[in-house]
Amino acid sequence: MDPSLVETEGPIGCTSTTHGRLAFDKSVKRLQPITTHQVSSHSVNESIPVLSSSMSPYLPPQWLAYTHPEGQVYFYHASELRVVTEANIYCPDVMDQVVYWAQWLKDRCCSEGISLSNDVELFIQLNKSEPDHCAYYFIEHGTRTQFWIDNTDTEALGLPHTVSTACIEELYWKHVERFPMHLTNLTPNPVNSLICLLSHTRDTLDDRLPFPADECAKILEVLNILQDNISDANAMRLVARLWGVMGIYI
Repeated sequence: MDPSLVETEGPIGCTSTTHGRLAFDKSVKRLQPITTHQVSSHSVNESIPVLSSSMSPYLPPQWLAYTHPEGQVYFYHASELRVVTEANIYCPDVMDQVVYWAQWLKDRCCSEGISLSNDVELFIQLNKSEPDHCAYYFIEHGTRTQFWIDNTDTEALGLPHTVSTACIEELYWKHVERFPMHLTNLTPNPVNSLICLLSHTRDTLDDRLPFPADECAKILEVLNILQDNISDANAMRLVARLWGVMGIYI
């Protein structure tokens, strides 16, 4: 092996041979910041097919496959940098692309002095027609935010000219709603705070409440039952959807 090459352990649990960190060229417009609303329902995987002879029946270490309650398969990597993707990583070529972009983004953050907390998750979307293209966003659970490391504008992200904190939090909850299966230990408990918000809004007769009073009462009954069952993915999905709706109005 060329002595200038080193074996590096990437954030995705695979070993890749690189010249130290992966090289990147800021002038090459291959990265595209997107929001949760812009995630394509027809990305590289479209639907995970039955394994063929060209696919591996196994996932690399620390990668897990989850099936959303509505049937969509997604993959999650639990490591130093958490990674979520809907790309079909059972296909080795697709896995290589996801590995490359996850490492590339991690190295770029390190190079530019961007510190990522343990609460951060990276979403990667590949484009079947443009192999050199990668769309992405980061989310941070502790602050319930979505963010990017590239300069971009609200128009490109499909956001209003003036973006509120509630708008950014709504993007976060859309991520949780789309990928709820691995998110069983969010803190603080999102059910408790949602119950408090709904109860306060109802009791003060706040006209911003997006539900009729009788419907709000039924929702609160369900949430009280879910307080001790938030580890259930369907429960997390429901709570995320309610938070997303409440964030728009409150």
